[in-house]
Amino acid sequence: MRITDCVYSSTSVDLIMIGDNKASYTDQTVKIKKNYSYNEFEVTYTDRPTSIVHTITGLSHSSLMEYVYLLLKSLYMDEEGCKNVQVNIPGMPCMVVSANKLSDLYYREHFEDLIRTGVDLLANTTSSTSKQNRHQFFD
Repeated sequence: MRITDCVYSSTSVDLIMIGDNKASYTDQTVKIKKNYSYNEFEVTYTDRPTSIVHTITGLSHSSLMEYVYLLLKSLYMDEEGCKNVQVNIPGMPCMVVSANKLSDLYYREHFEDLIRTGVDLLANTTSSTSKQNRHQFFD
């Protein structure tokens, strides 16, 4: 039986697939959060053009990274895909590249490494019950 009042990280790893640089309603997003209650990860995929939202729960670190690998591979294979891809990692500047750069293995591996680093930060984060809802990262 799953608890409905789970505690999640207040920070996340975000991947934004930008469909049109002038119209954010064409973007698709993937948000990765840590579920403290079960010590697992949750992915929320949002397709803004269709308003479809999918939530994948109960992911282990390895299952999550397999999802990320397939997502990045699919982005470069998609013939009608997005124009740019942006990754937001806690504590790092965001990175935006043209989606066609993901056809280069170097770029895909770099994005995967960035996301893995962000996920590792989330995995090593503990919840704080303070009023500021602070989180602490461990080495």
